[in-house]
Amino acid sequence: MEDTEEIQRFVARKMIDTEAYDDIVDKIEEEKALKDEEKLTTKEFVTHARAILVGIKNENTSKEHR
Repeated sequence: MEDTEEIQRFVARKMIDTEAYDDIVDKIEEEKALKDEEKLTTKEFVTHARAILVGIKNENTSKEHR
């Protein structure tokens, strides 16, 4: 029974990880679309993408310290 609960927790964590990854990809794609439409420069795109990724990294780091 304990194995089943552990498997369920593992699957739940992976589903959350997958959803978070998809959210990141969506945000980066939105920024890329703005760059492609020339509403952002390459430098601005890189800055925005980096901020998205660093923000995610910081969120994960703070969760690890809870």
